Amino acid sequence: EKVKVENLRVLKVVAEKNLLVVKGCVPGHKNSYVIIRK
Repeated sequence: EKVKVENLRVLKVVAEKNLLVVKGCVPGHKNSYVIIRK
């Protein structure tokens, strides 16, 4: 199942830990994939 969410803010990028901190709700189950596009 695909769900599209727009206008979420990226608060922080931690490159050492491959971590992207996003403000807002990201739908989906734990351990599921999230695709980020510009």
